[in-house]
Amino acid sequence: MPSTAHETDFSVLDLLNREWQTRHATATYDFDELGCMTGAELVQYLSARDVPKADQDARLHQAITLALASRTPAAQAAGRAVLQRMIPSAVRLAATCTALVGIGTDEAIGTAVSCLWQAIQCYPAHIRRSVQGTLQLNTLSLINSTEGVRRRDRRIQVLPTEDSILQILAEREDELDLELGSSATGDQGFDDLVRVLTWAIDTKVLARKEVSILARADLGDAEDRAELARDLGCSAATMTKRVWRIRKKLVDAVRSYVAEHGSW
Repeated sequence: MPSTAHETDFSVLDLLNREWQTRHATATYDFDELGCMTGAELVQYLSARDVPKADQDARLHQAITLALASRTPAAQAAGRAVLQRMIPSAVRLAATCTALVGIGTDEAIGTAVSCLWQAIQCYPAHIRRSVQGTLQLNTLSLINSTEGVRRRDRRIQVLPTEDSILQILAEREDELDLELGSSATGDQGFDDLVRVLTWAIDTKVLARKEVSILARADLGDAEDRAELARDLGCSAATMTKRVWRIRKKLVDAVRSYVAEHGSW
């Protein structure tokens, strides 16, 4: 059936929002443990900031688990609700990820949203804490490993961070509790750290595993760091030393860049 509007007249975000409103926003589903509600109500439920972080993680994890469990309409709507909830993060990554420098805004957002959807579909179910942050970091990793992005020849004109990030990276204390995913609320510290970690991946200053370790340690809470030590199979003290070495490597690389180029 011919469309009454030309799809190309709309941006990626326009099309996503139109599809969401048409198919899921006002439809009611039985989301299992999450309850019966419309798609829009589920997004609001997943976006609540007035509940403890553990509850925010639990809600998002339940929605993802439901989305991956079957192909029922409710499962599909749950996955789409998670995507809708995370679109602002994808837009932010599209604007800050140096792997997307040099392409149009709409294409960058489309790539970021596509990688976000893949991150949702491949979410590691055993990770129940810092769920939003895990999705963001996995999306970032997918963006940087996308074949289409890798084949493009882009020149990075400036280091995508600010001087304050050096202080954040050099002096961050182990007990600092910076909520993963807080960039959605405008947290500049999170934005800066995402930019500098993206630069580290792009320039091969750090390996992907090192970036993952540093991000989990510096952006997570005490429970996240304890879980990281268990995943690495070492004591908390050994994990702290490893994180310190990775952080020092990154700080030294940033300082060398500044010394060579004279500015950001």
